[in-house]
Amino acid sequence: MRNGRTPLRNEKRKRNYWKEFQLFANNLFGDEAITNYILARYAFRVQNPGLRSYVCVIYYGAEGDGKSQFINTIYSLFDRYSVQIDDAKKLYDTHSMFEYQKCLVCVNEAGGVANFQNADILKTRITEDKVIVNPKGIQSYEADNLVDYDMTTNNENVVKKQ
Repeated sequence: MRNGRTPLRNEKRKRNYWKEFQLFANNLFGDEAITNYILARYAFRVQNPGLRSYVCVIYYGAEGDGKSQFINTIYSLFDRYSVQIDDAKKLYDTHSMFEYQKCLVCVNEAGGVANFQNADILKTRITEDKVIVNPKGIQSYEADNLVDYDMTTNNENVVKKQ
């Protein structure tokens, strides 16, 4: 009870947060079909955490347009099963554990250099079902790759075009 009133969950809300978020996403992506695809990808992951989309979504746009705000909102739903990193080099490090037990990994403000140098590794991680886990001080081992990847960037050439 809140101050003798009924609990918050039973109070009628005047705002429709889902519709507001959809409008935000439509404005960000500029196309309702694209918005629906992107939101469906995340909904699929919530409903099927052990199944991947095998897609790396690259959110490209001008600085301050809301890419990171969109990712922050989605990734907060996945809580400890998602991680955001600030440098792609961290993802490609020999002892990287960022992907371990995660559904989503986002490289924020991705630049082209690390991704270009590691294009084959990135492609393998997006498409392969297994990943080598190599924690420091412990023998490396193979694990299921349950990760879908995202990148936010202001750089038009963030990945090597195949």
